[in-house]
Amino acid sequence: MGLFKSELMAVSVFAAGLMISATSSAAMSSAATEKTKIENSEAEIARENIRDTVWLNNEDIEECYGNRLKAAPGLKGSIQVNWEIDENGQASDFKRAKGSILDEALFSCVSGKMATWEFPAAPQGVKVSVSYPFLFSPEKKDKQ
Repeated sequence: MGLFKSELMAVSVFAAGLMISATSSAAMSSAATEKTKIENSEAEIARENIRDTVWLNNEDIEECYGNRLKAAPGLKGSIQVNWEIDENGQASDFKRAKGSILDEALFSCVSGKMATWEFPAAPQGVKVSVSYPFLFSPEKKDKQ
């Protein structure tokens, strides 16, 4: 297992904290349902598809964190990343919303990697805003 934690893998991304909203006039519902729907529209975006994209690319996040741990061995905590997804599934406009890690190099690496991932496409003419919290903690090795 890597250094990056995820709910399904024994490593910790808080999927429960995933927030999605639309940046057009339509509003997104972030109710605890299987899918998050855009109100006043037939289009919908599956929260789990965004989560799955993050999980499928967790090696990128682990690489960023592992590299920063070499420079700052005690680095641990959280970063909440906000970004937008366009109708082509491209992510952009990354912002650190909150979190205990203020390490700019880690945030830059994470957002740079995420910009290369293919997310589910937003509905035509709509940019979808996503807020995703990441939890980072060094992996503890078992003493033998």
